[in-house]
Amino acid sequence: MRLICWFFIFLLTIFRVQSLPCEEIPCRKVLFIMTKLEVGGAEQAFISLLNNWSIPNTKVEVLLLGREGILEPRLKKDFPIISIQEGLSRSYDAVVSFGEWIDPRSYLRKISAKRKVQWIHTDMLTTNTQQWFSKTNLCEGIDAFVCVSDRAAESFRKVQPQLSKKITAIYSVCDAELIRKLSRENIPSFPKDGLCNVVSVGRLHSSKAFDRAIRVHSRLDKKRISFRWYIVGEGIERPKLEQQIRKYGLQKKFILLGKKLNPYPYMVQADIVAMPSLFEGWCLAVTEAKILRRPILFTDVAGAREQIQSEKNGLIVANNEDAIYHGLKRLLQDPALRKRFSDALQGFGYDNGAIYNNIEKVLFIPN
Repeated sequence: MRLICWFFIFLLTIFRVQSLPCEEIPCRKVLFIMTKLEVGGAEQAFISLLNNWSIPNTKVEVLLLGREGILEPRLKKDFPIISIQEGLSRSYDAVVSFGEWIDPRSYLRKISAKRKVQWIHTDMLTTNTQQWFSKTNLCEGIDAFVCVSDRAAESFRKVQPQLSKKITAIYSVCDAELIRKLSRENIPSFPKDGLCNVVSVGRLHSSKAFDRAIRVHSRLDKKRISFRWYIVGEGIERPKLEQQIRKYGLQKKFILLGKKLNPYPYMVQADIVAMPSLFEGWCLAVTEAKILRRPILFTDVAGAREQIQSEKNGLIVANNEDAIYHGLKRLLQDPALRKRFSDALQGFGYDNGAIYNNIEKVLFIPN
């Protein structure tokens, strides 16, 4: 009888703990800092991260350093967007800068937080932009650095070896269900004339190497291999690329579609998704193409070998113009190979749960 009584007391205790109102359980507060939510891989990863947030017992606030970006309406209303002044007047369990292009002095010395975390979306060894990360005195105040691929993490350890223990790799969150849904949106179809359609997604920036894509297209055109190459994205290199397109007479074949809020209906129409990047950290567009089961050509940049098994579900080529030329020529001329890559992506899944577990450890568990 005594054992039965103790058992019921135990059950009542568990029930009481589970029934405590939410306000009696202290929530961990997290502040994410991000720039204006324009079209881009990092911006899309940021929105997917928050909109699918699954870390329990947390309250998330967002500090945007620019407002009214084209993607901002996609951010769920669950996350209040605060001003810099509000951020300065509050304390947090963790503050996250979600881009290496954000100078850490904007929060490290001003916002009160137990943990300070820096996300890095690029390959530090190959990026050609001047970054704050080379300044050791700025890096020392950060508790953890999150790189978006293992190779990107290795690169950063080479740049800042004294910070190795603080550096970890966590892949970006990707909303596969939403991507498939958005890919069904009605847009004008590509011409049905038998030509292959190649699609690339990315900012018109030197890092995406669309200038060498134009040269590759011209070389293939001279070999009488006809196809269209569509670029979904906008950026500072548009005038230069337009001039180059005219130079090679590719106005009707190499097409700059401009900025698109929803790139997926264009991607799903692609016979090939080609990413000729000079450098990446982890290319979100490649994972999106996998979700849409598109044959992929990708240069051997950071993250490539973590995203694609070359010759099995896509094609990784050396990071130079000749390799892109030969790889694209092969895919254009071999529909059976394209089908094999597409079939290999049947049932491709993406585990966001493991990603959130790793993020929780970085945000709340000290090194």
